[in-house]
Amino acid sequence: MKKVLRRCVYCKKVGSKDEFLRIVRLKNGNILFDNEYKYFGRSVYICKNKNCINNAFSKKKIEKGLKVTNIPQDLKENLKNKLIENIEEVINEKI
Repeated sequence: MKKVLRRCVYCKKVGSKDEFLRIVRLKNGNILFDNEYKYFGRSVYICKNKNCINNAFSKKKIEKGLKVTNIPQDLKENLKNKLIENIEEVINEKI
């Protein structure tokens, strides 16, 4: 069976989906962080590091990948914070 690979929207690193964080745009237009990979919709993947997260948001890679023109600033900040919290939780679990 062929393994499906994903690509970071910012740095273009390729790997399995568990190496990345996922943001999805649902059919109704809502955009959310999907840490359980359970929602269906257009999605982007981001590496689990702060550099990729910050740059993906600042360089509008998220909007381009989700094919939306603009994400409200408060939603961007909320998503960015959730992604960073998630990687910090993983780091704390390893310690």
